[in-house]
Amino acid sequence: MDDPDDTDPGLAGLSPEFQAMIGGMAGHTAHFQKLLERRMANMSKDAAQKKDDEDYLESYADLDIHEDMLKDQPRVDAYRKAIEFHGPAWKSQGDVSVVDV
Repeated sequence: MDDPDDTDPGLAGLSPEFQAMIGGMAGHTAHFQKLLERRMANMSKDAAQKKDDEDYLESYADLDIHEDMLKDQPRVDAYRKAIEFHGPAWKSQGDVSVVDV
């Protein structure tokens, strides 16, 4: 049965800091979505795709999003565990890049 209110029960046990981070990322996503919608209304598909790619990359120029990601303890812990687990294999392969996608 669905809850009668609009609150997300999944957020109830999270720290206020983490809830604020989620809210900030949601705002970042909503802003980016509005940019995409405006572009699609006024451009050809190819031009819109190119502009969307540029806007997406540019959205990471603001340091706030990076701060939010670094405060995301599950994300940081997952990276640490992956590096600890795969580190020896990566080291044996020479230069290896890790990308957050």
